[in-house]
Amino acid sequence: MNKTNKIRLGQIIISAILLVILIAMDHQMIAPLKFFGYLMAYLIISINILKEGFENIFKGEIFDENLLMIIATVGAFALKEYHEGIMVMLLFQIGELLQSLAIQRSKRSIKHLLNLQPATVRVLEDGKVVEKGIDTVAVGSHLQIRPGERIGIDGILLSDEADFDEAAITGESMPVTHHCGDEVMSGAINLTQVIELKTTVISSETTTSKMIALVKETQDNQSSSEVFIRKFSRYYTPTVVILAALLAILPPLLMGASFQTWLYRALIFLVISCPCALVISVPLSFFSGIGAASKLGILFKGSEYIESLTHVKNAIFDKTGTLTTGSFKVTHIYGESGYSKEDILKMAAFAEQASTHPIAQSIVQTYKNEIPKDVTAQIEELSGHGVKVSAKNHTLYVGNEKLMIQHKILVPKVSDPGTIIYLALDDHFIGYLLIQDTIKSEAVRMSQKLKNWGIRCYLVTGDRQEAAQRVKDQLGFDQMYAKMLPQDKVTVVQEKMKNEGEKASTLFVGDGLNDAPVIATADIGIAMGGVGSQATIEAADVVLMDDNPEKVSTAIHLSRQIMHIVKMNIIFAISIKILFLLLAALGLVGMEWAVFADVGVTIITILNAMRLLLFKEK
Repeated sequence: MNKTNKIRLGQIIISAILLVILIAMDHQMIAPLKFFGYLMAYLIISINILKEGFENIFKGEIFDENLLMIIATVGAFALKEYHEGIMVMLLFQIGELLQSLAIQRSKRSIKHLLNLQPATVRVLEDGKVVEKGIDTVAVGSHLQIRPGERIGIDGILLSDEADFDEAAITGESMPVTHHCGDEVMSGAINLTQVIELKTTVISSETTTSKMIALVKETQDNQSSSEVFIRKFSRYYTPTVVILAALLAILPPLLMGASFQTWLYRALIFLVISCPCALVISVPLSFFSGIGAASKLGILFKGSEYIESLTHVKNAIFDKTGTLTTGSFKVTHIYGESGYSKEDILKMAAFAEQASTHPIAQSIVQTYKNEIPKDVTAQIEELSGHGVKVSAKNHTLYVGNEKLMIQHKILVPKVSDPGTIIYLALDDHFIGYLLIQDTIKSEAVRMSQKLKNWGIRCYLVTGDRQEAAQRVKDQLGFDQMYAKMLPQDKVTVVQEKMKNEGEKASTLFVGDGLNDAPVIATADIGIAMGGVGSQATIEAADVVLMDDNPEKVSTAIHLSRQIMHIVKMNIIFAISIKILFLLLAALGLVGMEWAVFADVGVTIITILNAMRLLLFKEK
């Protein structure tokens, strides 16, 4: 509990005790002493409300819930209903305390991200271990991490192998084993022996830094529900103040009724009309949902994307690394006459050695020998096609069928499912490699959930028809698009968006750098597989911290839960308030019911919103 809440709790306790004593001694005190005693109890419980209310008036923010409480309680004092005025402010402060505690708890669910990056790390320099501030550590430094410690900066594991707890980053509770040469994300906890790590980024570019930046970004992007509530409050409060004034004045003037009776009803009307339940519970619902998502390794860039996810009609997926494992294997090699399988693999590995694409990496890893060096060779990556190598008056093309067609090179038709990488030397076909990967089991479960929800699923891939068809059939997708370049994927997404109504959303899920344009184009772009590509992260609206496609359905499910609770709170709060406002105007409810319609409803909606912190995917 922070200092402000401790002070508020102290005010509540002291004022409550004093109120009980005053009520017990009410008949034994003379009028001036009674008034002074009640006034002291009132000032103790309401001093901060009075201060904030008058400060807002000077700022030009006249009509807020503080003003409603001040008018209502001061009016109660004017009618000598002292204990009711104090009770209203007492319960209002209890509600404010519970609101603050609820928000603190929601913030804690997100704040765990801020603790993922230690302030200092141990650096190995000239055989000695030196403790340094994380901001001063250069790329390529060797870090020492002891068992139980959190990784401070992303790096390559130099030790043989180690187990890590990556739950804070990916949301997965099972430990992950990394081997020498594997990349380890900052925020992971070393579970085994003392290990060494070679840093690959500076502290401001680490996985945890990017996660923290993404979470902070959520505060800037508000949903239409939040925007509506903010505008609603701006006009609602002055409206109810005017209505309360008319309620106090018109019946006595027009019907000769008791002014005191109608003033009391007007004061009850003001207490009921306080919009706390809406102003607090709607943002809190989104905040709690974002906190729950971050614990699952799902980062929303703002509540507006949560609302959009509930309207998804089309889900479009990249294939490699998104729906398939990306753990490719070269399963077959063919070489034309004069070229052995070893020759074909050697040339392909040489061409693909600098590429980070999973298919390229599988070729390099399959070639067990040392890749030959040639400083005169120029290697050019052709986006969506393959690689061109120029060396010693020769040109080698390594890539897909589109690359071969572009250069008018005849290649054989291969019907086996998988990815075919063709090789052509000096415009003559010399061989190919067949590369296959497997579909993720999580993708099967995700696909089934989306179909059950009536969401149409599409596959877009740069791979050939046979490989794409195999994935489409196994996942039961509605349609697939093969041999797609990055710009072709954008066209597919634009077509799906054009065919849907204004409210319907189209999402795209991808994991590579070349997916950044299409992720930016879609109504909702989801970047999967952590924060490897900065361009993809910046373009995305939702980021999944691991390569589990089932978290796409989890994000949609959670978004629906959030919006369900938001709507439930709005309908409940407005319905109760309208009912009690009518009852108050007719004189059928007293101040105690007014307090329930304000503080009671607020507490109920807060507790309802906080259920989201307990969200777990079934």
